[in-house]
Amino acid sequence: MKVWKVTLRSSNGEKQVFNLIDLQDIVGQYLVFKSEWYNKFLEHLESSYTLLPLTLEEVISPDGVPVLTPQKYASYMFLLYKYMFKRYLPVSYLLRVDEKRNVHLMAVYPKVFAEAIKGNPIIAKTPLETLVTSPEKVKFKQLIIAIPPTPKSGDKND
Repeated sequence: MKVWKVTLRSSNGEKQVFNLIDLQDIVGQYLVFKSEWYNKFLEHLESSYTLLPLTLEEVISPDGVPVLTPQKYASYMFLLYKYMFKRYLPVSYLLRVDEKRNVHLMAVYPKVFAEAIKGNPIIAKTPLETLVTSPEKVKFKQLIIAIPPTPKSGDKND
């Protein structure tokens, strides 16, 4: 299975690396949530969950191409939270937000979750939809969310 390499950095500078499984590799395409879902997701984040923010420092595609680095901004987001999938598992997602605010589901973790998605792609969307449509059903309310740092205005390297 192809993987996306995602590097996160905490406020104290500690780095964590995650290898998420490429959704296109396992189901043939990236799944898309419309902008309405994204708007509702953003509304629910602070009101329904305890957020543990990290910085999304680097994203390397399965082809080895850096799509996000400290010098190269891109609209990616990493989410990690516990979701009931056979048992409570820490489920991770790599999401890309396009210019129309549609959300592209790029990669998932753990491998057992990816294997289940291979047989039924809609399973990939269910935990994300639950965050928006039924936050009361999410037992563990802590979400780790990582976004890239905002580029500095006037910086000619962006």
